Amino acid sequence: MTWMVGRGDDGVGGSGLECAQKHYKLLQETFRHYAAGPGGGSASTMSSQEFWKLIKDCALIDKKLTNIKVDLIFMEANRDPPGISRPKTPMTSKKEKDNPDSELVPEEYNEALLRIALERYPVIAKKSPAEAFEKLLEDDIEVHACKSNTGIFRAQLLDKGVQGVFRTNRKTLEKIFMYYCNADNPYAGKKTSMNCSAFATLLRDCRIIDGNLSEAVVQNIFVCVQNASEEDDDGDDPNGGEDEMVYTEFMEAIAAVSCYRQANPFISMANRLNHFLRTGMTAISDKVLKGKKGK
Repeated sequence: MTWMVGRGDDGVGGSGLECAQKHYKLLQETFRHYAAGPGGGSASTMSSQEFWKLIKDCALIDKKLTNIKVDLIFMEANRDPPGISRPKTPMTSKKEKDNPDSELVPEEYNEALLRIALERYPVIAKKSPAEAFEKLLEDDIEVHACKSNTGIFRAQLLDKGVQGVFRTNRKTLEKIFMYYCNADNPYAGKKTSMNCSAFATLLRDCRIIDGNLSEAVVQNIFVCVQNASEEDDDGDDPNGGEDEMVYTEFMEAIAAVSCYRQANPFISMANRLNHFLRTGMTAISDKVLKGKKGK
């Protein structure tokens, strides 16, 4: 948001930055959630399709904020004016190639939301652009974003049948989890958390990446199980972090994968999970449990 001061947006940059800092976690979580969606591209950037998913989830379109305005806002936020470059921030991409012209990086996402706020709440924006930005974040984004049946899914995870399946397969799952936590660097000491790359490798080894469970879906699952855990966590997790998932998150991710693999809603989650553990993960049994190299 500090970059906007350099564009001559008097009164917006400083106060907008304060608002962005106040709601940093919300901005970070929503960006990661939608950037990992099925819109293509990297999970660290947000495509137009992914941005539109946020707009629709939050029901932001009205007479003031039209479809055309949203498209223009996306393009404007994605465009660097001649001679002006963005300063480095904690959420800024490290390499220029990570900032594609057709997708938003985090600071561009922040700017896009500010522009959305100015259009959606023009009366408030005339008085204070920062107040309009804060109203958008608190009344729209925080209330409606990232709410895609997360509560229902997590409630199903607490079912006795699901927990029973996890207990029955606990030793096997723990061995698989630890194996892939450390598979990329076995000499660095034992890790107890798994990054997205390792999780994707696990599923590739299971030979289940396909049309129903694409790489983009895998990234989205990884992000969603972390966001769900962070809702109940007031502080930083010393065992995980925003780019790693711990064992409890891994369990949720495996349950989510089982639902993608067997999408029939008339089959209970416990049965889908049990079926996946008995069939979908057999391809890595020898590799992990018997110490043999995968093919």
